[in-house]
Amino acid sequence: MSSIKKAILFSIVLIMLATISISIRTIFSDPKSVPAGDSLWELNWEFSFEDSIVHDDVRVATPIDTQHTQVIEQNIALQGMRIDRGRSNRNSTREIVASITNQKDHSIKLNFTLHVSPIGIPHFIIKTDHLNAERRQLYTSDKDTLPINNEEVLELLSDINNNFEEPELVFNDLFKYCTNKIITDDEQGMDEVVDIIDAKYASVLGKVRLLTTLARASKIPARVVVGLILDEESEVKPHYWMEINVDDEWLAYDPNEGYVNEVPINFLPVRKNGESIVVLPKTVQLKQMDLEISKRDPTINFFDQDAKSLHQILDLNRLSLSTRLTLAFLLLLPLGALVTVFIRQVIGPNVYGTFTPTFLALALTQVGWITGGIILCIVTILGVIGRSFTPILGLNRVSRLTMVFILVAISMIFSVSLLMYFGLAVDGSIVLLPIIILTSMIDKIYSLADSSGASIALLRLAWTFVVSSIVAFILQMELLGLWLLSYPEAHLITAAFVILISLYKGKKWMRIIGLNWMLEPQKTDSKSSKKEDEDNKPLEQGPVP
Repeated sequence: MSSIKKAILFSIVLIMLATISISIRTIFSDPKSVPAGDSLWELNWEFSFEDSIVHDDVRVATPIDTQHTQVIEQNIALQGMRIDRGRSNRNSTREIVASITNQKDHSIKLNFTLHVSPIGIPHFIIKTDHLNAERRQLYTSDKDTLPINNEEVLELLSDINNNFEEPELVFNDLFKYCTNKIITDDEQGMDEVVDIIDAKYASVLGKVRLLTTLARASKIPARVVVGLILDEESEVKPHYWMEINVDDEWLAYDPNEGYVNEVPINFLPVRKNGESIVVLPKTVQLKQMDLEISKRDPTINFFDQDAKSLHQILDLNRLSLSTRLTLAFLLLLPLGALVTVFIRQVIGPNVYGTFTPTFLALALTQVGWITGGIILCIVTILGVIGRSFTPILGLNRVSRLTMVFILVAISMIFSVSLLMYFGLAVDGSIVLLPIIILTSMIDKIYSLADSSGASIALLRLAWTFVVSSIVAFILQMELLGLWLLSYPEAHLITAAFVILISLYKGKKWMRIIGLNWMLEPQKTDSKSSKKEDEDNKPLEQGPVP
């Protein structure tokens, strides 16, 4: 069997092992056994109704999954009613629609178990919401509770900011006005928008209504959100905030608590673009609504540190929150190396080493793009200049690398001081940049410039930064890292892809589409070029019959 067939077969085995392992973890995992640092919450709701007519429908909104909260169990008990259907509309609101079957006692009891994670639910996907003309009209239109065409509303809007040409820039002023000028008083405050404008007193719902009304009057798509706050210490009652749509993304604002762009993770949305958890027809009256919230202890299993067992080693979710965040980030690094291998082997451009772009991306994500980019440029330039003087001293390679290391360390220190002087770095975290990686890269830059010319050295440096930027985007996928932490064997698939990519022996894609001028010229007789291309050499083929 040829080496290529063996590599393909081995890759298939790796993928199968990863698939089987992930499936076993998924099948035998307990949804109530949450990672260390996460929590379980239980919601008990009971609604009873009176003065109803048979076949009337009652719509009850259920908790909406968020980036930090997920419903893992749901139980429903009905009396004098039957489930008509469950539905989820495009606004992400999920409802249970129950039909009344008799004119006497009828109620709905709901129980939900929630998993709350401070670092996010691994498989949750934030969806964009592009508003077409019809849906944009829905979120900018007039309602009884949101009178955007009222004369007093328009007058107030003009007083706050009359820049109607760029309405989204108005929202910050609207939010500041509602937060600072309107007093929240849930007992004596008013619910109606017009009354609030005159009295400057509003209930929690009233202030949210006012802000939503002003936003819609400014042609900003906005909606009211009703939900609950997961807090055992506070009274359990509906809480209200609002959302606006900016660049196809809904941003949450709470004018009562002062939250901007997002609300805390213990804010549980229940209905969006609505003010009531339960929506009733006119013939039905809500007799009683009981809401209870309690925090539950997670299932022990892997988290019982007093009962040590070997299978705990396989469950990384038992580790502390800070440790899991660090490990989740590290588990993204192999994906960066995979991207680098694919770009070098298939697309075409050469970079300085297989791991250099990944470690540079690591530095960029840790200290910020602007700060990290500036420090990398300063250190690289000073290091290359300093490296160019070492041949005068007749030093060997080890001594040259040591000299470059010293120059990089000194230049990094003064670069930090320079950036902090101009206010571009808030602390000294830049010193955490991988000095050894920069030192090695600088030596490679100078060596390549010496053997192949400065233009090729700079071209490879440019491609190294391009690949680093792509890898940096991957390293910011925190939820993907958390998923890999739950299923670390998924990197067997990463290893399989590396093997399959190494089998590619065809022409580089950039040469196929005519971008040869962006690549280094091919060399066939240079010993140095052969050494540089060893990393890209495909697996040896078997004997040809």
